[in-house]
Amino acid sequence: MEHHGDVKVDLGTSGRPPRRGPTSAAAIVLLLIVLVGLNGFRGSDATAPREDLPDLGPDPLEAARLVVGGFAAAWNDGDVGALDGLIAADWDTILLPGLADDRLNQRDGRDELTDGLAFLTAVTTFTLGPCEVGSAPPASAATAVVHCEEAGFRGDYLDAVERNIWEATEAATGTIADATGITFRVRDREIIAVEAAVPAFTPQAYCLWAEETHPDTAPGLFDLHCHPVTTGATGPAHAELAGDFLAADPALPSHRTARARLAAGYVDRFAEHHNLGDTRTAAGWLSPEVPASGLPGFAGGPHDTDPAGFLPWSAAVQWIDIGPCSIETGDAHTIVTCPELTVSGPLVAGPLPQPTRFTLESSRARGRVARATARIVEVEPLGRRQVPLATICGELRRSDPSVAEQVFSADCSPVYSREAGRALAAILES
Repeated sequence: MEHHGDVKVDLGTSGRPPRRGPTSAAAIVLLLIVLVGLNGFRGSDATAPREDLPDLGPDPLEAARLVVGGFAAAWNDGDVGALDGLIAADWDTILLPGLADDRLNQRDGRDELTDGLAFLTAVTTFTLGPCEVGSAPPASAATAVVHCEEAGFRGDYLDAVERNIWEATEAATGTIADATGITFRVRDREIIAVEAAVPAFTPQAYCLWAEETHPDTAPGLFDLHCHPVTTGATGPAHAELAGDFLAADPALPSHRTARARLAAGYVDRFAEHHNLGDTRTAAGWLSPEVPASGLPGFAGGPHDTDPAGFLPWSAAVQWIDIGPCSIETGDAHTIVTCPELTVSGPLVAGPLPQPTRFTLESSRARGRVARATARIVEVEPLGRRQVPLATICGELRRSDPSVAEQVFSADCSPVYSREAGRALAAILES
């Protein structure tokens, strides 16, 4: 038998594996304790119930992104209440396209903001796209700024009001490539500012087409300047009407027609300057042949009373509300009929109907610079109710004869001056 050599295994003196000393056993036990302790520190459902830990929620930047996403969702759902709830009570500026007053701020008031949101959600949809979120500058009232480069508002209404009456312009294509981006400024999960592209309003071909094709409904949808009336109540009607306008694709009106229609705006300017107390400018809209007796709120006296005396008195005691008006245009004149015109103020218990028809020059012959603003050539009362000055005069003569002598003549006709008007308003409001 061939010998291959010996293989030796050292079993120690006892023939068993060597025993570990006490130090080694303690080290193993210590290691197990540490491992168990680490597992407990890392936490498990058994050692640290999840409901015992505070839910910190998203960080401020992610919260701002969620607010903007909620804004887009509420907009396209037409949920005006939810939109209103996302805007802070002390919002700064909200810039939105398609409104006659596109820059809404605290001076406008919450009701006007809500009305604007109700209108625009009825006539547009909102595309958000990707957004970038960053911290607001330290001096800013916001905590985060969200800029959405591809965001924009879409709708037939916005395309319709882009049609300028003076020149041919292409309507917006409604594609996302046309968007210029929208920036939201957010503080504590509320929007305090929205900055969107808001092109300036110009007189609209949309208005002229609507007044020609829908004469029964158009007076309530457009003002005297041919701008859309943008309220929650008019939104659905504008959404339908604008779609019909784009489908019809009418030719632009002539410049003569446009000028005749725009002349109607001078009636509104007359009332606006009257209500602001700028009666010198208000009188400037009237041609010299217009007497005070034809003007809204005239309260008696000689038929040929000069508007220069009546208007300061009128501005001190009453406010003119034009209301919706119908408009007829011609080569020489524009006729504005306002059946719902009213005056209100301390002289009357409530708005007093004063339906009135105004005739204006549609165009001007060259060289009439001196009468550049005297566009209203005739004012015709239509079944007016008289301001109850006789009753006021009698009561004032009994209660305060000295004041009565300052504000009324012997036959109880009013003294038409600014001072007399202010004195009368003061005694009636006291």
